[in-house]
Amino acid sequence: MTIQEAIQRPVGIFISYARADGLDYSRRLRERFERELPDSPIWRDHEAMAAGKRWWPQIEEALEAAQCMVLLLTPGSLNSIYTTREWRYCRQNAIQVIPVRVPGVTLNHGDVPPWVSAIHWFDLESDQDWEKFKSQLRNPPPVDRIPFMAPDIPQGFVERPVEYERLLDQVLHADQGKLTAVSALHGAGGFGKTTLAARLCHDDRVVTAYIDGILWVTLGEVPNVLRELSSLYGALTGRHPGFESEYEAAIAVADHLEHRRCLLVIDDVWNLAHLQPFLRGGNSCRRLITTRKANIAVSAECEAPVLVDEMQLSEATMMLSQDVASEVTPALKQLAQRLGEWPLMLELARAALRSRMRPPKNESFETALRHVDKLLERRGIKGLKVADNASRQASISATMDISLENLDASDRQAATELAVFAADLEIPQSALEALWNVDDFDTELRIERLADASLVRQQAEHGTIRLHDVVREYFETKLSDRASLHARLVANWGPSHTLPDRFAWEWYGYHLLSAGAEQRMQDLILDPSWLEAKLRITGPNALITDAERLQAHPGVAQESVATAGLVRDAIRLSGHLTAQSPEQFMSQLVGRLTIAATRHPALRGLIRQISTSRRQPVLLPRTRVLSQVGDPLVRTLQGHRGAVTSVCVTPNGRHIVSGSEDHALIVWESETGRQVRSLGGHSDFVSCVVVTHAGDRAVSASLDRTIRVWDLETGIVTQTFHGHVDQVTSVLVTPDDRYVVSGSLDETIKVWDLTQGRIIKTLEGHGAGVNCVCVTADGRHVVSASADGSLTVWDLPWGQPIRRLVEHEGPVLAVCVTPDGLRAISASADRTSKVWDLSRGCCVNTLANNGEAVTSLAINRNGRCLVTATTNGLLTTWDLDEWRKMRTIDDRSGVLSVCMTPDGRHAVTGGLDQSLRVWDLEVEPEVVPRPAHRSTISSICVTQDGRQAISASHDRSLKVWDVESGVEILSLTGHVGWVNCVCVTPDACFAISASSDQTLRIWQLASASTPLALKGHDIAVSSVCAMPNGAHAVSAAYDKTLKVWDLKNGQAIRSLQGHEGAVTCVAVTHDGQHVVSGASDHTLKIWDWAKARELRTMVGHVAEVTQVCVTPDGAHVVSASTDHTLKVWDLASGLNTKTLTGHQAEVTCVSLTPDGRYAISASFDRTLIIWRLDRGERISTFTAESQLTTCMISPDGRTVLVGDSLGQLHFFTLTGMEEL
Repeated sequence: MTIQEAIQRPVGIFISYARADGLDYSRRLRERFERELPDSPIWRDHEAMAAGKRWWPQIEEALEAAQCMVLLLTPGSLNSIYTTREWRYCRQNAIQVIPVRVPGVTLNHGDVPPWVSAIHWFDLESDQDWEKFKSQLRNPPPVDRIPFMAPDIPQGFVERPVEYERLLDQVLHADQGKLTAVSALHGAGGFGKTTLAARLCHDDRVVTAYIDGILWVTLGEVPNVLRELSSLYGALTGRHPGFESEYEAAIAVADHLEHRRCLLVIDDVWNLAHLQPFLRGGNSCRRLITTRKANIAVSAECEAPVLVDEMQLSEATMMLSQDVASEVTPALKQLAQRLGEWPLMLELARAALRSRMRPPKNESFETALRHVDKLLERRGIKGLKVADNASRQASISATMDISLENLDASDRQAATELAVFAADLEIPQSALEALWNVDDFDTELRIERLADASLVRQQAEHGTIRLHDVVREYFETKLSDRASLHARLVANWGPSHTLPDRFAWEWYGYHLLSAGAEQRMQDLILDPSWLEAKLRITGPNALITDAERLQAHPGVAQESVATAGLVRDAIRLSGHLTAQSPEQFMSQLVGRLTIAATRHPALRGLIRQISTSRRQPVLLPRTRVLSQVGDPLVRTLQGHRGAVTSVCVTPNGRHIVSGSEDHALIVWESETGRQVRSLGGHSDFVSCVVVTHAGDRAVSASLDRTIRVWDLETGIVTQTFHGHVDQVTSVLVTPDDRYVVSGSLDETIKVWDLTQGRIIKTLEGHGAGVNCVCVTADGRHVVSASADGSLTVWDLPWGQPIRRLVEHEGPVLAVCVTPDGLRAISASADRTSKVWDLSRGCCVNTLANNGEAVTSLAINRNGRCLVTATTNGLLTTWDLDEWRKMRTIDDRSGVLSVCMTPDGRHAVTGGLDQSLRVWDLEVEPEVVPRPAHRSTISSICVTQDGRQAISASHDRSLKVWDVESGVEILSLTGHVGWVNCVCVTPDACFAISASSDQTLRIWQLASASTPLALKGHDIAVSSVCAMPNGAHAVSAAYDKTLKVWDLKNGQAIRSLQGHEGAVTCVAVTHDGQHVVSGASDHTLKIWDWAKARELRTMVGHVAEVTQVCVTPDGAHVVSASTDHTLKVWDLASGLNTKTLTGHQAEVTCVSLTPDGRYAISASFDRTLIIWRLDRGERISTFTAESQLTTCMISPDGRTVLVGDSLGQLHFFTLTGMEEL
């Protein structure tokens, strides 16, 4: 917890004490706090606890609202389960705990928890400590989150010193240098492995040793590994993101275990694969697993696994005699032996004895013992043989029957009904109330009776119960009509859209399907309001689980299975966003299903419901904005601030390393797309990056003329090579990891000793810069590609050229060699790719690239598949055996680099849009429409009738679109530079464009006739706006001026000067009297254009102003800036009235709704944000996959057009505005 988070917590003091010996002092302290700290609300249960309500939720709520908890140290509080629960809750949730001495009280320091002993105690009777206490309240220190997830030690626990001391010795003397130090308890079910592990977790010596917390997960035979990993992450961080996969969650948990010393218990492991995700990271942590299978302990390389089987006879009789007998008798020993010294059976038998000795039976111990013994005798239980399954089951059945016979009929039935819940769950009391259809008071009493009978484990720490899996399996055999029980639970939870708590939301689908209500589950999976409500409470993974349960459920129609799978995939693709930003859920869902909905009527119905039922504003994509379910695109990785120039994958396939024009390298998790670390150090573009064959280091080349070697584990630069006298363009590592070979624009190739960083030799012979180098698998030959149009094959040991390959008619940009070393494939600016026989030095084939230059090449490990990437974003796979094209994927991002994963299934690309993309090469891509433009869309405008839109692009063209259908009507060409802006006259007859070719052009929208060119600016024209009269337009340019034009004769009639930087944007008030401009000098200016006079300057932005808009009433101006903000200005006074923050990068555009109450902004951070201007509030966000460059709201306020850096034009429907 940070200081800022602590400060934001509502101020308050929670007083924790034991009534037995702290009541009086707590009252006096409360009175003093109220008197001397009037601004700090005080919570003490004696006054604040409400009657008739559950006590622990009230305490939780009070603790969450408190700035700190004052813990009164008395013998009573140190031994109270209630005060322990309170301070443990605080430590788990990063709430400050302040121990306070109580006057006149003597403590047994052996009772003081180790963490309390280690910190300062306040004596509030001391003036000095009182002042310190007040200061700490004003300036709270940061508080670490110390999780304690272990269950309580069950009542009647009997020490097992032989097993325990062996285990304790391992745990306290863990090998901290070993990444996965693991201990194990193994043995049959019910022999006390979990209990022994819980006892260990509560040992003060263990708590002291593992200062960063005790973690606990329970797996079981069919675990939800993702849920358990997420619970660990939540305990460590207090956050609950929607992890897309077990792998992603495991990596995140591993990261947070680094540099911590925790004990992690993985309870009830049945399968080694389930265990593996919990063994990542944390080399100062110790894992303790419990398992029935000895081979799992061996496979996990556990340190001397501890066998937990039958108890010693003395331990067994002690367990049986607790609370029922004052001495151990021969009959008691006989009963212990009859039950095979099996702890679970002993516990149940003891509970049965205890029950018969209480009212109403009031039997003596001897009578009760004879009764239990006789019942077991009648059932044929003479001596349990653990290894004999029949003997074990008979003993379980007999002992359980004895336990149940002491309950009344309703309690017996209620206990049996617990098997309706899934295995290995902590079941909250609220769920039991719903199952049994009784109130909270009766439920608590029943839980106490079942716990007293040892049929359930009561988890007081969490307000839950847990069933031992042996007990649950027995109860399952007694259930006759399970479906009706599931149906009862579902019905008692109430309406599906207003379920009572998180547990109900998480498990509703499971019980609904188990009740046989498959159709209802199908309806809910396609119910947007239910999906969104569940997402907000449980996160995306629970929704994914529901969809998978429906898919796997027998009897579900194939179309419903397919639909559920598509919904699942859509939720998974956007899970990383919606977990943190739930308001995006609906728009992301629609965006992912746009194409699939054309084939599945049920999905069309889902999208129709979303479109018509929104109660909050949302932008719903009408066209393909996001990657679609079923696409070859696996994921997009975003994090660089410049074009991605190079990508490579580590030999084990687990990580991707990328280099960028932002001077940095980034290491990513391949499976999840999560950024592991950023490597900074170069002072110019990173041109190339490779990973050593050992996978432990990366080597990067840069335009700063250096080569750097990085330790991938630490991110530290271990070597920097200096020697080239021009930009280094390419680098490789030889297969033995001994040498680095680099190519440079200085026309040389250098060979370096990787360990020492010194130049071994320099290879010279090219007549121009070297663009690329590659090495044969045997490490003996290097092939280089040069801007001189040739390739050269070099003998690496001798440093001599063997042959020169010349056939290209332009610079050779890339080259790679097949694994057998026999062939090389080259790519050239002449738009050809050639295959070379290296032994003969001749070209044997030319690959057709559709007339585009190939920028990068990659070959898989078996040498049979080639991937080429072109400047227009086409990714093509080739069969090298048959020299045929297999498939083409449209990357759309302008690919600069491509590599393949070791298994050859995936390709990774890096592009101009600053992103990496991972592609599944085995998925057949659908035909994707080409982008609207071949380059960035810079501006969009819409005609007043809302029927047509015009887009302008850096590809030098404009296009006219039908807004309703999204179909292109007309393409307008004529500019010889970027088209930076476009506007339309009020009569919708003409469009006016502004271009970097220094001109404006007036276009007739009814035809593609030659436009009228307006000339007058001395440099690029950045913006243009038509005036309401339709007779004039005003333009802005980089020459620091604005010009007013007579559209009829094409002449400039006014020139407005005053800005000290390039004028980047312009708008006109709706009365046509004033012009508003923004510039790179960070200012806005208001002009009386008729008089060519500046009226006022508005100062507030700290970077370039990119866009200005005027509200329809003419009262306000809204501006966007590269400083990541928008500002609202009062037009009359020029004062800044609101600053809108939320974007994480340059805000490129802003557009206003027709009523002027709302704005939509676009940004390079790939988001659109809807703002309420009068409040300065962010209403809704949509995250795209590319940098957004422009946006425009249509005159009806319902259609939004958005352009991006890839030349794509997106259409959105704006819904839900009427609800505000």
